[in-house]
Amino acid sequence: MSLEAKTTITAEELHKDTARATAAAAEAPVLITEGGKPAFVLLSHEEFLALQERHPRPGSVLSALADMRPEAKFRYEFERDRSQPRPVGFGEE
Repeated sequence: MSLEAKTTITAEELHKDTARATAAAAEAPVLITEGGKPAFVLLSHEEFLALQERHPRPGSVLSALADMRPEAKFRYEFERDRSQPRPVGFGEE
């Protein structure tokens, strides 16, 4: 499986001929441009799954924090927000 786009189409062409784009994406990723600039990549589900397997990402910050595997080594030091002064209370409620 190669992640090099062999076909480039415009977003307008994609809209007009989805069948051509999906057929091309079955063979290799398709680069979709908007205004002459790369905007999206269309790939087969098989390529997408392989990409996810090669580059896994945690689903959320919470799942990363909950990852207790030694190799995860997730460490984050929270800093106090100093943009606003904190109210001082001397036992007064």
